[in-house]
Amino acid sequence: MSSDPSRQEAGSAALFAPGAYISGLDGLRAVAVLLVLVGHLGFEKLIPGGLGVTVFFFISGFLITTLLTREARAHGTISISKFYMRRIIRLYPELILLIVVGGTVGLFLYHGVRPIDVAGALGYFTNYLVLHDEVSGGGPGPRWPHLWSLAVEEHFYLTFPLLMWASWRRRGLLAAVLALVCVAALAWRFHVHAAGAPFGLSQTVAQPYTALASEARIDSIAYGCLASLLFQQAGEFLSRRPALSLAAGLVGAAGLLFSLAWRDEVFRYTWRYSLQGLALMGFFIGLYLTPAGVWIRGAVLDLPLIRRLGVLSYGAYLWHMEIVLACGAWSGRAPLDLPLSYKIGLTLGGAVLSFLLAEVSLRVVAPVQRLRHQLFSR
Repeated sequence: MSSDPSRQEAGSAALFAPGAYISGLDGLRAVAVLLVLVGHLGFEKLIPGGLGVTVFFFISGFLITTLLTREARAHGTISISKFYMRRIIRLYPELILLIVVGGTVGLFLYHGVRPIDVAGALGYFTNYLVLHDEVSGGGPGPRWPHLWSLAVEEHFYLTFPLLMWASWRRRGLLAAVLALVCVAALAWRFHVHAAGAPFGLSQTVAQPYTALASEARIDSIAYGCLASLLFQQAGEFLSRRPALSLAAGLVGAAGLLFSLAWRDEVFRYTWRYSLQGLALMGFFIGLYLTPAGVWIRGAVLDLPLIRRLGVLSYGAYLWHMEIVLACGAWSGRAPLDLPLSYKIGLTLGGAVLSFLLAEVSLRVVAPVQRLRHQLFSR
């Protein structure tokens, strides 16, 4: 097994080899977080930051399913307790650091920090807190609204490891359950859009509800899980047919572009997330099962700088909102409303600062992260 990403070949066998580095994923994380940062730092009307979050969701489902499959094959079972301990130690240290530092800064520069904001961040219900504040219309909103995406992920992972543990030997059953989740989420989005958000809320709230609520968005993670299962079941078949796999990749890329270009309201709040999930499945086939995908990973996604940005993506996502809020406190305007020259400077400087803060925070929590590997890895 080669640890050098540039030596990866087209095919799916290496994805499920114990300890194998999954080429390209860190690079995709870097692309996803850059979409989010550039959007939030002033160019959200031009740059699809929401797609960046959807890519994060997909990667998360793909990676978790692949890693749990490796564990199950190597040891005959999946340790649920170790999964949750690894996840807690992976996510909480930098999150707590953000709350302590950001909360302290907020006491002096912003409106302070509500106890419910801290509870929402640590308890992973910021997405519903954002929706509650949308309904009530009172106050400045949650201190860390971007943590809504972490809430969606953690709600999905409350049950998915148990599902994997119970059915990893029966991939057909596992795929059927995940497909049902995707269909149910789509049906729920249609219901919310047609009838207003649940509990009689207005259409103005129904739109962010379909984007933020866990039950409306977990299919973005489930599609990533399905992609991993597809690679297990048909990866070698597809890798022997590079023309078919390349076509799937190109169709997937076209589907992503279409999902951004088509502005119909019903589509944007219902079908869009389903189309993006299916498109990412096709894109991953092209990226991992074709010679062209090998070249893209080696020439772009696995470059050392891009990989490092991907490693720092979680921290950069956490910290970038501090820069957005600081800009608002300093200028009295949101980044979107700044003059173009200011937005360009804020975007460049804010992105660099976000990754620098992520580097510092990762180094601060490094001893705890090492503990995760020492105590809870198989």
